[in-house]
Amino acid sequence: MMQTPAQTIAPPPSGLNFVNYFGAGVTDAYRSAILDAEQDLKTHFTDPVTVTVSFDLQPMDAGVSAASTYNLVHVSYDTLTAALKAHATTAADAQAIAGLPSVDPSHGAGFDLAAPEARVLGLAQPSANIDAAVVLNSNLSFSFGQDAVGAIEHSLSQGVFGRIGGLGANQTGAYSPMDLFRFTASGEHDFTGGADGQATYFGLNSGDVTAFQFHNSINAGGATDGLALADWDHTVGDAFGPGGPGSNDTLSATDLQVLDVLGWTPAAAVAAPAPAPVQPEPVHMTILHPGEGWVMLA
Repeated sequence: MMQTPAQTIAPPPSGLNFVNYFGAGVTDAYRSAILDAEQDLKTHFTDPVTVTVSFDLQPMDAGVSAASTYNLVHVSYDTLTAALKAHATTAADAQAIAGLPSVDPSHGAGFDLAAPEARVLGLAQPSANIDAAVVLNSNLSFSFGQDAVGAIEHSLSQGVFGRIGGLGANQTGAYSPMDLFRFTASGEHDFTGGADGQATYFGLNSGDVTAFQFHNSINAGGATDGLALADWDHTVGDAFGPGGPGSNDTLSATDLQVLDVLGWTPAAAVAAPAPAPVQPEPVHMTILHPGEGWVMLA
């Protein structure tokens, strides 16, 4: 990838800082959409972390609007839940923690976190490496207005904030923090990804389940359709749902709550002290959307 000099979104007034690298396909309009998306995220979250992201525009299949590559950090369930409890800053965090499973749902497989999310939770050291690479599909007619902003926020919420699903169905065999907030309409945790035939929804706990429906990508035979487990189904105009050229996707209040319970600090909250960081080995993953497939990189 050809890269132009990095452009940094300055830290003030929040501590969330983006360092950007732009490939040859990034036009002025694309760059403006990138900066608008990042500024929107910076307005809502204040964690003092620097995130390095590369962007490009390349041809892809017509059914794919964007692709993201990002680093993951692997931790145990006990390590993850302890970090989430230590970094709880809002009422939603307290509700989510109260609803966490008492037994590791991954059965020892562990959990994959996006590297910046791990740093925010005190589970990884700062890094100068590129945390995520976002590529939009040049074969599609983006206006590079809100359609591109929504697609970029969709990608950054995954590779930076950790809005990814696992349920053991990806190539690492691990779970992801988003899996912990997957409930049936009756308020039961559901870790099947659709294999049981039940619809699943984002919830803080069994008594607070939203109407935002997760995509169930796993059928009764255990095969996956390649779509993202942590994306919304049946939504229009939401950055975490299906989008692409011509759409007007923005971050909803529920989207912001998702990022809050994943460990990020909303602008109105006061961050809790972080524990001493550790350095688990990163894993590299690629994710496509709206038709997504997990691909392990060397």
